[in-house]
Amino acid sequence: MSEENIILQQVTVLDPGGPHHQRTVDMVLEPPGSINILDGTHSPGEINGQIHSGFEMYISPGWVDVGTVIQDPGGEWKETLSALAKAAQLGGFTTLLPYPSTIPIPENGEIIRGLISRFSDLPVHVYPMGAASEHLHGKEMAGLYDMNQAGARIFSDGLHSLSRAGTLLRILRYLRSFSGTLMTGAITPEWAEVGQMHEGAVSTSLGLPGIPDIAEVISVERDLNILRYVGGGDLHIGPLSVPKAVQIIDEARKEGLTVSSSVQIDHFYFSDDDLLTFDENLKVLPPFRTKKDQEEMIQLLQEGKISFLSTGHRAEGIEEKQVEFSQAALGILGLQTAFPSALSSLIKPGHIDLESWVKLISTHPRSRFHLSPAHIENGAGDWTLFSPSSQTTLTKSTIPSRAKNSPHLDRRLPGKILGCSAKGIRHFESF
Repeated sequence: MSEENIILQQVTVLDPGGPHHQRTVDMVLEPPGSINILDGTHSPGEINGQIHSGFEMYISPGWVDVGTVIQDPGGEWKETLSALAKAAQLGGFTTLLPYPSTIPIPENGEIIRGLISRFSDLPVHVYPMGAASEHLHGKEMAGLYDMNQAGARIFSDGLHSLSRAGTLLRILRYLRSFSGTLMTGAITPEWAEVGQMHEGAVSTSLGLPGIPDIAEVISVERDLNILRYVGGGDLHIGPLSVPKAVQIIDEARKEGLTVSSSVQIDHFYFSDDDLLTFDENLKVLPPFRTKKDQEEMIQLLQEGKISFLSTGHRAEGIEEKQVEFSQAALGILGLQTAFPSALSSLIKPGHIDLESWVKLISTHPRSRFHLSPAHIENGAGDWTLFSPSSQTTLTKSTIPSRAKNSPHLDRRLPGKILGCSAKGIRHFESF
């Protein structure tokens, strides 16, 4: 961390609801990480520090990733906590809401308290989710109240939906007693255990068993019907990959149900056609769907029917990925390439603008999960500084973790994260 001032000239603030939204200002990023917006009484040249100007710069409230897979403790050989935090900073993320993916599984208050203690030393905010069911098996409800008392507000079994309807009903009913949130995937384990990719023309040509669209639609319809039956509650379903599933959730929200949806950013970049190369790094859950599905999802995003975006970040090592496709682990590194991927597939083609991006990656997830707002104003210490006109090339040497499972490796991508600050401590890349 530099101990000198960083002076930014002509930086545009993107902070929906904030006091300086859409203003172009000069500002000083003071050590250790707070903002001082110049009001005209001092010019940048009168302040000591590094001056940066002459190119496109934007600053927004720090970005949030929901559903990150953390491998430490339990899978440190894939990605340590320090490597994960570094990847988050390099991608512009200041807050992570990770799945209950550690070992031991966070299924009681003691483990939640231990994780909160470990995460407190990281340079980014990390708020652990608790397991919804014991051992993440979907059979018996985990110690939800005990975990909530320890600090967990969101409960999940990860990417899968709960396979037993009765267990889902009991969890939703119990969470209402303390306003807890259930976050569930939309594909049951029985589909995920068999299917290797989207079921369609490409999977047939490759001879791979697929996961059909209907698997996601059936799961979403079941979960919403149970939510209605218990009289409401707080439910998030995602990540989704099927347009019909998003539409069903949007209709339920209009009914008055507290339900939201999310989509992983790379689902707008890759389609099932890209799996013709048998690239194990493209084996993810939910699977990449067709280009037609992509087009429909973009329209739903534009219409505001998708609540927010996520990265799907999950580190997997060589042993898990560089094997026969059918045996390869699910997962993709998503934190460092989230903004370049969104620029390529959504922003530069004109599907959404930068303000919409900030809403989908910061404003909306903060509001949805009751996180503290992070406005761009004097003294603020939670922000992301980025340039859409610069470029990024992800290489193995620039990935902090031992895992290198990114399909974006060695591709020249648009956009660059210039720096970010969390907990009032800034982190910078080169300008």
